[in-house]
Amino acid sequence: MAAKRRKSEVLPAVQSRAEAIEKLQRYAALSAQIEARAARVAAAVAQMKAEADKLDAPLIEEQQAIFLAIKPWWAVAGGTVTEGDRKTAELGGCLIGHRTGNPTLKHPSPVEKAVGLLVDRGWKGLLRIKFELDKPAITAALRWLSAPLGTTDAGDEDIDIVAARDWFASAGFRITQTEDFFIDRLPPKGEPVDVVADPAATQAQQVAA
Repeated sequence: MAAKRRKSEVLPAVQSRAEAIEKLQRYAALSAQIEARAARVAAAVAQMKAEADKLDAPLIEEQQAIFLAIKPWWAVAGGTVTEGDRKTAELGGCLIGHRTGNPTLKHPSPVEKAVGLLVDRGWKGLLRIKFELDKPAITAALRWLSAPLGTTDAGDEDIDIVAARDWFASAGFRITQTEDFFIDRLPPKGEPVDVVADPAATQAQQVAA
């Protein structure tokens, strides 16, 4: 039975600078422990994957050789094995045979030629035009339009800038940015921050010893 995840303890709000420093040192220590464990896990996973790939390589190569040897045999004997009423058969613990792949459209190349042929025929219903917001471009335009008049390179087009700015605002286009509280651990300077004891790591070291 999996252990129940312990609910995070809700601490009372910090009341002083000294208390904030103490809590932040604890926060940094916890971050260091989490990051160190994540690094160890990532290194272990990478090593395990490399070892698995090395072990799998000759097996995959042998599989491919068997596949290439069976394929021409099936082309000749498949009908006899299935008695002509199926495309597949169960042999040697495998399902073998042919299956229909996903349909793929072949069309005149380049694609512009294919489009032109359909347009000339009047079959525009077979064409699709996809529109989507270019959000970076719209954001850049809004930033440019929001600059103080006379600071852009628009020159005498300030009236148009005002009109465009008003239109975007009335249409509901605007840039929003939130300010989110954060705490990031800084690399320790001078004396290293004490790392919170890791029971799992300690146990593993004892077992290894």
